[in-house]
Amino acid sequence: MIFSKKSLFSSLCLLLVISVHAQVQKEKVQNIIPSSPTAASLGKYGEIPVGNYTGIPQINIPIYEIKQGNLFV
Repeated sequence: MIFSKKSLFSSLCLLLVISVHAQVQKEKVQNIIPSSPTAASLGKYGEIPVGNYTGIPQINIPIYEIKQGNLFV
């Protein structure tokens, strides 16, 4: 016999403990307190589009805009 009964039993117990631990689900805790306005404003910087290859922000500033009724030029 290659493995003794003691080592076989201990390895079997170890496998059972690992499989039981892997099936434990964590409870999802809801965020009841909203973040402060200054912390929430930090998320606005992530909304600026940037180029995928260069990382340069893609900022478009219109030079002029003419509104006449429903017509925009």
